[in-house]
Amino acid sequence: MNYALFFGSLLLVMVVIWLPMPAGQPHAPLRNYRNAFFISAAAMSCVGFVLYTNHWATGYAVLSPVVGALIGATAATLIDTGLVENAMPLVVPGAGNVEAGGPVRHHPRPSRRTHLLRAAGALVGVAVTWPVWLLVALAIWLEQPGPAFIVEDRLAGGGGEVPRLKFRTTSFEARSRTGGPPTLKVGVLLRLLRIDQLPHLVSLLALAVVLVWPAWLRPERVRGWVSGQIAVRRRHARRYLGLATVTASCAVLAVIVITNVVVPQQARHKRPAAGPTLAVPQAFDPSENAVLPHKRVVAFYGIPGSAVTGPAYTLDADMLERLRAQGAEYEKLDPAHPVALGIDVVASIADGDPGDTGTYSHRLDKATLDKYVDFCRTNNLLLFLDLNLGWSDPMQELQYFMPYLALPFVHLAIDPEWFFPRHNGVPGINLSNVRAADLNPVITAMAELPAKYRIPRKIVIMHQFRPTGDGLSDPYDPGSAEIADKRNMVDDPRVDVVWHVDSVGGWFGDIQDKTRQYSSWVRKDMERFNNFKYGGFKIFYQLESKNRLMTPKEVMTMLKPPPMVVTYGN
Repeated sequence: MNYALFFGSLLLVMVVIWLPMPAGQPHAPLRNYRNAFFISAAAMSCVGFVLYTNHWATGYAVLSPVVGALIGATAATLIDTGLVENAMPLVVPGAGNVEAGGPVRHHPRPSRRTHLLRAAGALVGVAVTWPVWLLVALAIWLEQPGPAFIVEDRLAGGGGEVPRLKFRTTSFEARSRTGGPPTLKVGVLLRLLRIDQLPHLVSLLALAVVLVWPAWLRPERVRGWVSGQIAVRRRHARRYLGLATVTASCAVLAVIVITNVVVPQQARHKRPAAGPTLAVPQAFDPSENAVLPHKRVVAFYGIPGSAVTGPAYTLDADMLERLRAQGAEYEKLDPAHPVALGIDVVASIADGDPGDTGTYSHRLDKATLDKYVDFCRTNNLLLFLDLNLGWSDPMQELQYFMPYLALPFVHLAIDPEWFFPRHNGVPGINLSNVRAADLNPVITAMAELPAKYRIPRKIVIMHQFRPTGDGLSDPYDPGSAEIADKRNMVDDPRVDVVWHVDSVGGWFGDIQDKTRQYSSWVRKDMERFNNFKYGGFKIFYQLESKNRLMTPKEVMTMLKPPPMVVTYGN
């Protein structure tokens, strides 16, 4: 989409400049080039902003049209007015001119070695100062579109001569008979700092090349032929180049549409061809290529389309780059456990009303879920299907998502905070209380998948937002406990269960509070119940930044044992 906005802005500039221009006019009014830039950049940036706010494009959608409009406007200026303005005085026959080309600055004839040293020095100077050239040319164009350079005299020495280049510091085509043209505002600064003399490096380089070049390739031998070709083709240049630009832009747009829309759609609906029948090996080890305990999972959480939930609410390059950067911090702290990046997407979403199914939840639509699956497959990410069940039967939900869970990179997460198996509350209004018997069938079903589908061992994340009920006088009171009997959770070695601390901070002292919760809900429960081996921890970028975010180093040093799954929400 960013490419489409870039080329659309570039084409719009050329249409605004060239469409109203009479056929015989050499160039448009100079202000039109700058105005076309602002019109195109503003119009296409508005389009990009609308696409960005609807999550159809990335944040670069506002910047791409500006770059496209600038390139289009400067290209049109270059085509119409040229790159260099010839300001050398006209020759009057018999007036004593030194040479027909205008005034010449002579230098004594140096040796060939001196020419080569000058050329080397000039080349180094150009290589070092080229960013300044770009900035100066852009400043000149913004004040008055037209050529960036000017030739006012010639540089000669040793039997050769070349035009002496300078940055244009005066108004284009505004020369009077009695005085010079008005000086540009930026030209005053350029002359003051002597920056307008920078292109003299090119003249020195060209002079050295002319003097050491073979005679038959010197400019005076080919100047007549080149001038004739330019005279013949100049009147057609704008039309040909404009047509070529439009054709190339349309071709690029077509390629973008085909590669980003048509091909993915065809690939999505195309069924894989049946492959040859392979003999199933007798021995199968689900620990082979399993994520835990060899790797640490760092994942972004989100509900598609809901930015407040977490960074994974949308899929784009910016989110992926941010996820990779976050994971790299943990891998640097613990190289012994390489990071497996992932996305924790809410696939079964809790609702505040019963809906058509009466379950106080709804499933993510298939098209969106397929998009997340394809994104994770393409970028080698893990995908956690997070179930916020409401009143739904967990085994029915598990059966619905089974085609996805059969994939080797797709795992499961359950958030009991949004689960009311006894239909005694409304998600988001009442507190929940679940029992081990409500969750154990899901763990057992997930434990059976590796042997059934010949895939690595699965991960099941159990989110914990409030305390455990074990040891309380009334463990089934939602106000006191979220998990009534954590001690009775099944311990199945065929699946990796992670108890994941989900509490939210955002106040002074929240890091210490969350550290104590992790110590109680993970470390102590792991020791006294001995029915799980891994802990997880969640950080909220926006909510907890009100105080300060817990750093990866603090996560790895303050939490014992260090969490093997770390997720980030907003």
